[in-house]
Amino acid sequence: MKLVKAINCWACALACIEATLNKHGNLLTQKDIIKAYSPFFHAWRNDQEGLLTRAEIPYLLELLGYHFSIILFTNDKDEFLNIFTKYVGLNRYWGSFLLLRQPTNHCNAIRGLNGQQVEAMEPDQNNPIIVPKAFVDLHQNNAPEYLLLCS
Repeated sequence: MKLVKAINCWACALACIEATLNKHGNLLTQKDIIKAYSPFFHAWRNDQEGLLTRAEIPYLLELLGYHFSIILFTNDKDEFLNIFTKYVGLNRYWGSFLLLRQPTNHCNAIRGLNGQQVEAMEPDQNNPIIVPKAFVDLHQNNAPEYLLLCS
């Protein structure tokens, strides 16, 4: 997965979408998406370019032509891992995101995982990096939610 910088402090989810699109051969950038899809997102017209709610992530991807049979939002790690494993095995996994609420709302793209941790792309505006995040730490400190998308 290509490391992608968020273009501003609101665009973490959009940067994660760009990175995931790139993984699938789609080279759209955050700026391309904002230019083409601003009419669909009220915040983008009010000086918060790139801001997406959790529900707007799959909505934007559908606008971009991606359709999913599974859109799972869950805070249950085991449910996420079970469905992830099932759909990876069926070759129907498309992508997933780690949505954090504390200290502020934030999005990471999931690059890899196992039963103990998730490898998350942190789309920092200055220095995007891959960060291992232990599930036990996530659930103690961050109230995580997982978004899983499968065809």
